[in-house]
Amino acid sequence: MADIKFFSLVPDVLIEIYGVPSFTIIHTLRRAAIEFCDRTLLWEYSDDFVYTIAGEIEQDLPIPRGAELILVVNISRAGEPLTPVAVNKMNRLQGNPTDSTQWGTPTTYTADGIKTVRMAPIPNIDEELACRLALRPTATADDVPFEIGTRWKGALITGAKHFLCLMPNTEWYDPQRAMYYREQFEKEIGRAKITQIQGYSNGQMRVQSVRFGG
Repeated sequence: MADIKFFSLVPDVLIEIYGVPSFTIIHTLRRAAIEFCDRTLLWEYSDDFVYTIAGEIEQDLPIPRGAELILVVNISRAGEPLTPVAVNKMNRLQGNPTDSTQWGTPTTYTADGIKTVRMAPIPNIDEELACRLALRPTATADDVPFEIGTRWKGALITGAKHFLCLMPNTEWYDPQRAMYYREQFEKEIGRAKITQIQGYSNGQMRVQSVRFGG
């Protein structure tokens, strides 16, 4: 399924707020999408693997283009999850990275960056590990995933309207309307949080593996 372009949502915003340049609306739609993903963790990505490299202290995460990491939901090997640990414990657990006798099969991980994870023991072989990542669009993304842009289109639109009405020195500045749109946006975020837990049906617990462009 194709991603939903922010540009395609511009007419829905212009129905109620007139005279706003398209690039300004796209900026606020993107801002709404980032907040929506940050607060709901509704979009998860599990279409790729963490490819570990023997002897490497850090391992690259498979972040798709146009997205950035919120958190690592889990990393697993053959269905068995690795244990997440605090960043301040990882140095001790990894030991001396130059001593290959301390390398082994990773059983723990920590995400102390936005593009990499560290594992302990440091991997002694190359392998691929399944992972699930919670992501959000970058500040320059052109798209949102299909599921977010269709099922939660209303949230993005009301969020964008809220941010537009808070822009001072513009014809569309309106704090009262901004408050109204914020209330609607919060309701949509609340519904999305419930969906993240309960899913759309008994067989679907949350939105998974939808891709970003950007």
